[in-house]
Amino acid sequence: MTQRITHIGFDADDTLWHCEDLFFEARERLQKLLPDRSIKEVTNTVYDVEGRNLERYGYGVKSFILSLVEAYLVLKKRVDSAEIEELLDIGKSIMDSPARVFEGVPNTLEQLSQHFKLLLITKGDLVDQERKIKNSKLAKYFEFISIISEKTPQAYVEILEDKGISPNNFIMIGNSVKSDIVPVLDIGGHAIQILYKYTWMHEEHPAGRFVKPYAVLDSIAAVPDFLKELEKTRE
Repeated sequence: MTQRITHIGFDADDTLWHCEDLFFEARERLQKLLPDRSIKEVTNTVYDVEGRNLERYGYGVKSFILSLVEAYLVLKKRVDSAEIEELLDIGKSIMDSPARVFEGVPNTLEQLSQHFKLLLITKGDLVDQERKIKNSKLAKYFEFISIISEKTPQAYVEILEDKGISPNNFIMIGNSVKSDIVPVLDIGGHAIQILYKYTWMHEEHPAGRFVKPYAVLDSIAAVPDFLKELEKTRE
């Protein structure tokens, strides 16, 4: 990393606020409706259905619930309309849940915004993501917010070019190696992974693919000190 960082991109779900734990709990609730099925079988079936549906439905809660219901129909011999309604209610409860911002995030964004331009780059359902961004009260820290359908190298290129940002001056922060790290490194940018206790199977990085070096931190609160030390190495 030889160029000075001027712009920092942030992922949203599981980086600024909790998200995947709600989907984990939803899969557990589905398994309780299917007592003759193991949690492993239920989880794998949901993942398989989601994988087939991603191109059709995209990401987000609505896509997840459609896949959850479809997985139920695959696994249940006798369908119960009350249980279908329960699955739909799970989706509504996820969408109605407040944005649970990680401890230290507002303070960290406040510190970083004094020295860098901050961008929020997230993917998922537009309505759901806009709701979470609003409820989080974090929008004020960002110069630019982009909600995209997929985080590909080309998507990052288009965002950076539109804002006149060189990849050499850009660092992306997120929990997903597949979406937040690899695509940015591939275009010559930099990245920091913030670890989270859950990783959605479809966000796991393919085994065996080489990844350029990137930083891994336990908490977003560690980012300011990390960037300060990084600056010292170039002085």
